[in-house]
Amino acid sequence: MKHEIRKLFFILVTCLSLSATLFPQVFDYHQKESPAITWNGLMIFDTRMLSMGGVSFTASPEFAGAVNPALIPKDNTFRFGVSGGFVHFEAAQYWGINEGVVGTSRVSSGQKFVPGSVGIVFPGKTIRFALGAYTSNLLEFPSFKLSYTGGEYKGDFKGKEHTIYGAAAIRVNKNFDVGLKLEYIRGTRDVEINDIYIDSYYSSNVIVYQEEKHRSSLFVPSIGFAYRVSEAFRFGATLIYPLDGKVNRTLNRGFIYNNNVIAEIKDLKSEDTEYRPVKVVVGASLDLFNRVTEKGNARLLLGTEAVYTAWEKYKYEFYSELQPREMRNTVSLGMGLEYNTDQQTKGYSYRIGFRLDPQPLISTKTTLVGITGGIGARFGNLSIDSGIIFYHGSVNSFKQSHWTWNTTLRLKTGGK
Repeated sequence: MKHEIRKLFFILVTCLSLSATLFPQVFDYHQKESPAITWNGLMIFDTRMLSMGGVSFTASPEFAGAVNPALIPKDNTFRFGVSGGFVHFEAAQYWGINEGVVGTSRVSSGQKFVPGSVGIVFPGKTIRFALGAYTSNLLEFPSFKLSYTGGEYKGDFKGKEHTIYGAAAIRVNKNFDVGLKLEYIRGTRDVEINDIYIDSYYSSNVIVYQEEKHRSSLFVPSIGFAYRVSEAFRFGATLIYPLDGKVNRTLNRGFIYNNNVIAEIKDLKSEDTEYRPVKVVVGASLDLFNRVTEKGNARLLLGTEAVYTAWEKYKYEFYSELQPREMRNTVSLGMGLEYNTDQQTKGYSYRIGFRLDPQPLISTKTTLVGITGGIGARFGNLSIDSGIIFYHGSVNSFKQSHWTWNTTLRLKTGGK
């Protein structure tokens, strides 16, 4: 009799302790929009840009329209580019610096092959066009599995964002260009958490599980300009103004005791508003020297960039409730160098750069420091680039390191 009373008491206490989690509200303890590496997006769609500190003014011609539509090339050349990469990222369970939670120093890592991008440029006498698609962010954390006395806690958190864009540019005069771009962003996030506890004294097992699916979409228009001051120097800017989108959510959560469902939420759905911050990108490029000889030409290019992101007004709606997010506005800075030797049929490029990428969460106030490098080769109309960026960030004794490697193939036909 005592054994049965203890058993019932155990079930009752467990159910009550979980009831606050299961009912009546849904609690966003995963902070599901948090990225694998940086809140400000991955730079894996163009290797040249990635290798030079992420500076948009140094993007390859095939992908220039993805960052500033006014940079779409003005020559009569059809261009095509494709890229892919590999991402290594770290986190402590699904807690990390970028989520603003420093809960443990136990760091796990994950790896992911990411199809980077496809870019196409269509030449035109008056208006030039560019189309493409790329992976704009990785919303993922390393799978984790933690064992404790009598139980196990494990989970998976997978997600990506893909962007499709169309852009057009027009030459106002020989030195001034203006462009427009429209992006469609589609995001997926899937979460699965299981907490399994086995009580040998009562010969019972308890399972608490949670499954989530999130599908988001939004449109992002932008306008950019580029001005050539001289043959060696040009600068420009882009205003990126996301429109409010939507995210469809589905949640399943339950408590199972000895294979009996005690409490459960089944297919709880919601359509929430997706908010994104406004961005302003200002960049410039400068030929430090450009020497022409009988054997070819040698060029040293410097690129710089500053990106202002209005994170302070960022909002996150989860099941019709705005979740508190204390964010700060950020200014990311990038700089890169490229040394290029070019002959009629071939050429080689060597690149290096760095990037300061402050994260918006006030609770951590951390800045990711990125070191970049890469090489490129051209053989006739075919070019290949390979590059890497190393990220490092820390808060007190908690540290995270990430890296992204990317390779791009580019082809051009027609023109010069």
